[in-house]
Amino acid sequence: MNRILITILGIALLSCDGFFGTKTGTDFLGTPEFQLRPVSYVPIQPGIDGLIRPTDVYAGLDQLIYVVDSGTGEVIAYDYAMVEVGRRTIPGAHKISQNRNLELAVIGKAKVDFQGVEYDLDAIYILNLQPEDQGSYGLDLPDSVQFKDTLIYPIDFERTVGFSKGKDLLEQVRINDVAFMANGEFYVTRSGPINDLTQQVIPDDAVLIFSADFEFRSGINISTPEFGVQRDYFKLPFAISTNVQPPQIVDLPQSYNFLFTSLDPGTALGVQSIRFVSGNDVVAYIVQPLPVGDTSRADGFLYTPFQFKQPRGLTQAGDGTNYLWVSDVGTDSVYLFTLTGLEGVQPPPGSTSTKNINVSFGGPGLFGRPESVAYVDNILFVADSERGRISRFKLTTDFD
Repeated sequence: MNRILITILGIALLSCDGFFGTKTGTDFLGTPEFQLRPVSYVPIQPGIDGLIRPTDVYAGLDQLIYVVDSGTGEVIAYDYAMVEVGRRTIPGAHKISQNRNLELAVIGKAKVDFQGVEYDLDAIYILNLQPEDQGSYGLDLPDSVQFKDTLIYPIDFERTVGFSKGKDLLEQVRINDVAFMANGEFYVTRSGPINDLTQQVIPDDAVLIFSADFEFRSGINISTPEFGVQRDYFKLPFAISTNVQPPQIVDLPQSYNFLFTSLDPGTALGVQSIRFVSGNDVVAYIVQPLPVGDTSRADGFLYTPFQFKQPRGLTQAGDGTNYLWVSDVGTDSVYLFTLTGLEGVQPPPGSTSTKNINVSFGGPGLFGRPESVAYVDNILFVADSERGRISRFKLTTDFD
């Protein structure tokens, strides 16, 4: 009986047009179009204004951002919210780096008296951020930081002509950058006027290696298939970078590989990747070959000849993305590459393309003189020495 009633009721309802309202079509909604969000760097706040001439910005392993203002000769520390937590004056400070013991290496100047002549020489100041009598690691930068060592050229750099070069030539030698390795050893880029291979000394233009105890070890020679071992491979080397980048990784593997930039206008590759190889009784540094010209993978390449004018800033990511940034004051631009030499970032999920997306950016409307770059926590920092500020940028795909 119940089944008969339900059946009759169902038939009645179907025959009553509009019982549940008039049936409405969905044609007016249209077909939604799926569009990927544009991938690019966009500025974020806050930045840091009011600096005189910031020549370096560095993401420390201690979760601090360090800025070197060469206009005031100060090293200034900020937390990730861009709140200043300390500063200290270092003579002639213009570049900074940090090892995994949280010791800072600041490149500056030192006055030296030799045989009654005063010299104004480049030097590396080693600052201890973990004094024995304090638990702080640098938040009280002016008071807690102690000088652990000072490496003065040429006193602490062996196999150089030394003071016999004369005052003028010695004071022209520049220490340009420092980059640490996981075991505490570090590289130094140096440039200067004397690069004569007839003398049994290391040319002024050189990449040097120091021990973890801050002792000079040797200059770096590059092995090439065409010319064999070259003592004078480096021409005006400037910025240098290794895999020691934030965040601090406990089991970071030791690597002697590095990247460096050259300010020599005659050098075709303004940025080069150098690989350390060992085995079968062979120990050598070689130039890492990287692809150029495969436009199915990217539109730009790290090894495109003469694309950089004055590449003074260089850093790489420590978060596994394997990205590399170059800041070029000659083009007022910041470039992003993969460590495999391709320009740009991988397409976002949902994209039908497998080709890298170019996110390099800049120009005189955005930068005055982008001297340095740093990267941590998906944020790119750019030190603009001409405009006296540190700008921050983030990829649109990195926003939540």
